[in-house]
Amino acid sequence: MKGNQKIGITAEFVAIIKSKENSDYLLFVSTKTKRLFIVFNFIFRGVLSNIFQSRLELSSCMKRLIYSEKPRNIFNLGAGFSLDGFNSKNVNYYDLDFPKVINLKKFFLEKICSSKGRISSRRYHLIESDLLKDYFVKKKGKSVFFAEGVASYLNQEEFHKFIQNIFRNMKSKDVFIYNERRSKERSLSYGILRGFMSLLSRSKSYTHFTSEENAKNYFLDFGFSQVVFLEKRGFNILKLVK
Repeated sequence: MKGNQKIGITAEFVAIIKSKENSDYLLFVSTKTKRLFIVFNFIFRGVLSNIFQSRLELSSCMKRLIYSEKPRNIFNLGAGFSLDGFNSKNVNYYDLDFPKVINLKKFFLEKICSSKGRISSRRYHLIESDLLKDYFVKKKGKSVFFAEGVASYLNQEEFHKFIQNIFRNMKSKDVFIYNERRSKERSLSYGILRGFMSLLSRSKSYTHFTSEENAKNYFLDFGFSQVVFLEKRGFNILKLVK
């Protein structure tokens, strides 16, 4: 995680992806990144289109899973620029990330509120946190913890600490949902694009399991009572129940 303690270009690209559904996300994207995206889109048009669709499908699927649990609290781990909790009405919504990320996000949220005359929900909270070691906010009622796109930035040792920390923060029947990138690249162009992104963001991309059985055995041995494995285009989603 040392190389990811700041908002990287990948977070801005994700913001561009999500701007297709919510234009507020464009406020988080620098002019330099917008220009770079135009170049990437020209060179990798077909590949980027597939990535966009896959990432939006991932977000949509994770949202359905989260709210199907009828939680009282939602913890978005490594939230980055996500605005999903901004208008939260029926649940307590917590965005957790490194201090530098949270402070930058607060700055941009103030711009959104002032320029558009909007106020964020009183149930929406931004929390500075190191996901590998910090305790999260303890709340009554069922909690769902989720991490979209975070695991791929963690090497095996960091990933184990990440899961270990989440497990100790969960109560019985709480749920953790996250995604794993599939280890098999889909095309040469896709692999080249990922290489460019890794170089620009100065980070590597990791996968942690060789099979569904391998993943289930790992989490059951860890102490989770239930492991649900869902295959989606380009991603695998896991739902873990303590």
